Amino acid sequence: MIYINKLWFLFIFLIFIELNLSSQITVNLHPTNDTTNVCAENFLNLFAEVIGGTSPYTYHWYGADSLLLNNVSPFTTFLTDVPGTYLIGCEVTDGNGNTAKDSIIIIVNPIPPLTVSTELDSLCIGDSITLFASGANIIYWANSDDTLLGWGNSITLHPLNSSEYFVVGSTNNCHKFLSIIINVYQPPTVNAGNDITLCSLGNVSLNASATDYTSIHWTSSGTGSFNNPNDLNAIYTPSLQDWNNGSVILTLTAYAHVDCPDATDQLTINFIDIPDLILPTDTTICEGSSVNIVANGANTYLWSEGSTTSSITVSPLASTTYYVTGSIDICQREDSFIVYVNPAPLINLGNDTTICYADTITISATAGYTDYLWNTGETTNFITVIPSDTTTYIVTVTNTYGCTASDDITINVRPDIGIDAGIDQSICEGQSAILSASGGISYQWSTGETSATITVTPSDTTVYYVTGTDGICIDIDSVVVNVYPNMISLVTTPDTQVCIGNSINLEVHGAQTYLWSTGQTDSLISVVVLGDTTYYVTGYAYGCQREDSVVITQLPLPLINLGNDTTICYADTITISATAGYTDYLWNTGETTNFITVIPSDTTTYIVTVTNTYGCTASDDITINVRPDIGIDAGIDQSICEGQSAILSASGGISYQWSTGETSATITVTPSDTTVYYVTGTDGICIDIDSVVVNVYPNMISLVTTPDTQVCIGNSINLEVHGAQTYLWSTGQTDSLISVVVLGDTTYYVTGYAYGCQREDSVVITVSLPFTLSINPTDTTVCPGSNVSLYVSGATNYLWNTGDTGSSIVVIPYDTTIYSVTGYDSGCTAQISAIVNTYPVDMVTIESIPPICIGDSTQLIANGTGIIYWNIGDTTNSIWVSPTNDTTYIANMIDTNGCITSDTINVIVSSPPSLTLNYTSPACINSYINISAQNADYYLWSTGDSTANINIYLESDTIIYVTATNIYGCSSIDSVNIIADTSSLLYHSADDTVCQNTILGLWANGPDTIIWSTGDTGNFINPTIISDTTFYIYGISGSCTSFDSITIYIFPPLAVDAGIDTTVMAGTSAFLHGTIIGGGIDSIYWLPADSMIGENTLNPEVIVDTSTYFLLTVIDTNGCTWTDVVFVM
Repeated sequence: MIYINKLWFLFIFLIFIELNLSSQITVNLHPTNDTTNVCAENFLNLFAEVIGGTSPYTYHWYGADSLLLNNVSPFTTFLTDVPGTYLIGCEVTDGNGNTAKDSIIIIVNPIPPLTVSTELDSLCIGDSITLFASGANIIYWANSDDTLLGWGNSITLHPLNSSEYFVVGSTNNCHKFLSIIINVYQPPTVNAGNDITLCSLGNVSLNASATDYTSIHWTSSGTGSFNNPNDLNAIYTPSLQDWNNGSVILTLTAYAHVDCPDATDQLTINFIDIPDLILPTDTTICEGSSVNIVANGANTYLWSEGSTTSSITVSPLASTTYYVTGSIDICQREDSFIVYVNPAPLINLGNDTTICYADTITISATAGYTDYLWNTGETTNFITVIPSDTTTYIVTVTNTYGCTASDDITINVRPDIGIDAGIDQSICEGQSAILSASGGISYQWSTGETSATITVTPSDTTVYYVTGTDGICIDIDSVVVNVYPNMISLVTTPDTQVCIGNSINLEVHGAQTYLWSTGQTDSLISVVVLGDTTYYVTGYAYGCQREDSVVITQLPLPLINLGNDTTICYADTITISATAGYTDYLWNTGETTNFITVIPSDTTTYIVTVTNTYGCTASDDITINVRPDIGIDAGIDQSICEGQSAILSASGGISYQWSTGETSATITVTPSDTTVYYVTGTDGICIDIDSVVVNVYPNMISLVTTPDTQVCIGNSINLEVHGAQTYLWSTGQTDSLISVVVLGDTTYYVTGYAYGCQREDSVVITVSLPFTLSINPTDTTVCPGSNVSLYVSGATNYLWNTGDTGSSIVVIPYDTTIYSVTGYDSGCTAQISAIVNTYPVDMVTIESIPPICIGDSTQLIANGTGIIYWNIGDTTNSIWVSPTNDTTYIANMIDTNGCITSDTINVIVSSPPSLTLNYTSPACINSYINISAQNADYYLWSTGDSTANINIYLESDTIIYVTATNIYGCSSIDSVNIIADTSSLLYHSADDTVCQNTILGLWANGPDTIIWSTGDTGNFINPTIISDTTFYIYGISGSCTSFDSITIYIFPPLAVDAGIDTTVMAGTSAFLHGTIIGGGIDSIYWLPADSMIGENTLNPEVIVDTSTYFLLTVIDTNGCTWTDVVFVM
């Protein structure tokens, strides 16, 4: 402690008092303590107070003369920098020679050897620095404004500018002050300048700026050169490779002070070399056609006809030159394209016309052109067609320039008059059928008859044709009369054997309807067999009938009898037997022998099913009644002490037999150890047995009590005992757990009792006296989150409300907090508490922001009333950041009390989705292909779909694009190029029209495997064409398939009839009467023609000497041949 010399006033007062004192002299030194403490390098003022005696007084200070500033006056000053213990005294002599003296012990404590250090003395703004101090018991830190910054051996600071910081160390109230200067630097800033566009090679003058840097340096992503890469205004000379690359990036780096981050900025020099805008050569089109002219390589375009798109579509009437100017940024280029125009051909098919159904018509186009193509597929200048309904025919002609023109003509076809010969009929052999035609006004049947209705009696199945007309057009139809012989072949269930009483299904086939001897009419009936029986059935079809029968023979059932129901005692065994000698047995217990042995617990019915050698079965059952359990009871188990007796009593019966041999219901036993006793009882019919256990316990009890312990006087304690059944304490309590209040050293006794035995034990409780605690500091105020050391004394062990157990703790309160501690010593406890107050603080808060995409910037705003600085060095409330990955930003704020608060925000930076695209493999052409995208949240395909999986119909090689977006709105674009697998594509014969019954060769190729709808496989088939037929083709190559078809039509048939067979006299002449129904006849001839007149007419005259077959052959205009034969006898 430093004392200021203010005792001179007291000295003056003492001079006046001294005049009246007696001659006795006394000296008292001030300070008056026998021992006082002073710090090295500090002074201590001493004063010698004289009481009594006679002035004048002479003073002599002694003990450490060299450390005293004055040795002969009542006042002196003690000063030393050497720690140690010193005795300083003063001897006073009054005017009469009387002496007196007094002394004081001065303990000089050393100044603490305080040192201060740091790993570095310069840092970048926003960084932190930790200062370390040692050499003193108590250390605190302050800034140049004397604001207390914290306590302890170290402190971490976030200085915003260069500052001087002070540290004070104290040991035994001796202090030492030190200071340290920390230099703070700003990170550099740099601006490389704006991007530059060059239309040709040349030097580029750069104009950059930078601040807070130690040096700068330019670098290039290309191979060009700088005149001085360390100059902000350097000149860059691009290389030819830079030009060929299209651009080059120049990077300017500003190097920072200390550990501040270097700063970089970039500018891009873009080289624009606009290529030829229109790559295709000039073109030639036909008159009336259009052509699309496409320009590429520029950003904007201007055509000579005024358009500004990259492509234009033009239809010039004469050869024309088109010009285009393309621009990229500030660069331009011009190009041209010539369109030559050739004349188109002239074509006219004439006026539309009308024909009858199935008529033939020839359509002609203007002759003299190079090529013709009709929509029928024909390539001549005329076609002959037979349209089935109104049809438009189109021809496209091509002239020598390759130009085309088209015309069309519509052939209106009168509707088919719809001659109908009626539905096909079926008759029985020998019956007649009535045929009726409709739809016309007159008719001609293949029988020669001309009425609408005719009657026919064919001997076998026959097709009848009728030709009808509506007065303008004709039509033909046919009807089939099926003739069935009077024969029915019935197929019935075979004769069989059935167990009597069982049912059987009888079934018949071969007719249309049936009648059984049972009266039933179904083809399948069910009957129950009660004896040998013959079942008859009659079948009917087309007016014919047939009878058949089934013989069913009965089989005998087995005979079985288990006997009468019976009664047994509870738990008895009984054997049940079935008649022996049968093939199989099955009991409802699951057993399969002819007898079973059972012990039913209650009344039970047993059933057996037996099977004989015919497979027939029969069952019987028997009920076994079980008398109830009589319930002999030997009583509950008992426990006795060794040497005692137990009384056992049985109940439930009328007589008993114990395992001891006794027969009374109640007996007395005295076992030497634990014993089981059995008793057998009866109710006069059934017997039962039971047992009882007598447990014998030895006369030994082992008590376990609370151990001897120490308790604070006046406290209560729980005493507990185990090992017996009942207890008696010396306090009179009888529980195994008791509570007592201890007022002095006490011995507590307890006696335990069990099974007639007893044992005693005791617990010794000694008492301790209470104590008090002291805590330091008791009340202090700090910044929230600061370290505070608390010290306690007065006990042996401690428990703080923080959970700590030492005599001192370091706490970090964030608001005003009471810290309490409990001290423990010899069983007694005491409590004390200290309050640590916290300064009110205004928290800094950072406003929340959504996630951003990589490459984007976002603004961070910190709100608060103090000085804000960020961990990246900025000192404004709001900052703009552009992180490339997830980054944590911290805003710190210092308030007027020097308290620092922080808030943290994690800026989430989302990368565009990294897409994975997959599609069905192989990608078969003309099939649906599944394309899937992964690793994004939203999708938009070039097809317009917006799901992760899409299906497209693949008709050719296709590129599909997808834009993928994640939940943060970040997007990426990817594509998949699907190459169509064409291995299954079918190439085949074209559709065709042929004559009926033509054997036609059809081919198909392409896939590895080809399957025809005819069942054939391979590349070729040779079907006979009877009617219009579509042949379907199925191609397979690997897992790819394809379908296609070929349709073959037949030319309209002719109905050729050589007439009816006839009989003539030998050597006489006769006329043959042939008929033809249908049109388009090319030629007619008969064979043999040796004795024939008019062989090329339908009605030739013949002279026959022998019976002869004459063949009529008709060839139609399609080249098809039709024949019929007539017999002349």
